Amino acid sequence: IGLEDHKGGYLITKYLLENGHRDIAFVSDMENPIGVDAYRLAGHQQALAEAGIPWNPKHHIATPKMRREREKINHALVGRINNPFTAIMFCSDFYATEAMHDLQGCGLQIPRDVSITGFDDNLLAQLSHPRLSTVHQSVFDKAEQAIKLLLNVVQNPDMPPQNIILPVRLVPGASVHSLNLG
Repeated sequence: IGLEDHKGGYLITKYLLENGHRDIAFVSDMENPIGVDAYRLAGHQQALAEAGIPWNPKHHIATPKMRREREKINHALVGRINNPFTAIMFCSDFYATEAMHDLQGCGLQIPRDVSITGFDDNLLAQLSHPRLSTVHQSVFDKAEQAIKLLLNVVQNPDMPPQNIILPVRLVPGASVHSLNLG
């Protein structure tokens, strides 16, 4: 059971582009994204291409697993705000809200100094200040589909594998600043 991860990466990037951002950092778990992060990156790249903006691999930032290492990366981002980044797109709300905390601790104001987005629309995004702009996925729908699928497999052991893809939607919050004039 998966999500429209490509569409989510596309939607959140399109939202940043519509708000005038052209220099967008992309933050994922790995240097060479796999799985959902790869789909989200592909959606990001598609939105950039449609806007006539070439993908710059130097705009990809891999975030380490260890908190102390992520904190160092987030603090290093301070020097890259507006040089070159005006926005940072995280592949998860967890990493996005963690970075917001770190950047605010360095004196930056979100979204005035940098716009930040996430992906998941989890409780962290909903409670963050400012409210994180993100992509919504329904954990409840995922769980419901998983239970239905499990029951079907138990009742029909020879049932062929199923690939269920659940929808996503953009959730504009208050963490994106419009750079558009007027």
